[in-house]
Amino acid sequence: SVAMGVATSGIDVHRWGDDGRHHLIDPATGRPARSDLRQCTVVAVSAALAEVVAKAVRSRGSTAGAELVGRPGVLGAVLLRRSGEVMATEQALAWLA
Repeated sequence: SVAMGVATSGIDVHRWGDDGRHHLIDPATGRPARSDLRQCTVVAVSAALAEVVAKAVRSRGSTAGAELVGRPGVLGAVLLRRSGEVMATEQALAWLA
């Protein structure tokens, strides 16, 4: 058997105010991270790695975050853009088929 963990990070549940503030903070600004992603789900070799990568990808956005889903230990990812477009790694597409 293979150990795996799954984590989803998004801005739809933990948010407040009418201006879109949420709980994922950009360490460079100390303010809610702005990106083109609404949600990111990651499968990795551990739940801890999946959680860290999901939060980082959601905060960085689909372009800058894409390089993180190719790192060692990350087994697949599904990204949901604010526009509604869904992006997925090849492995994630195979699992969803």
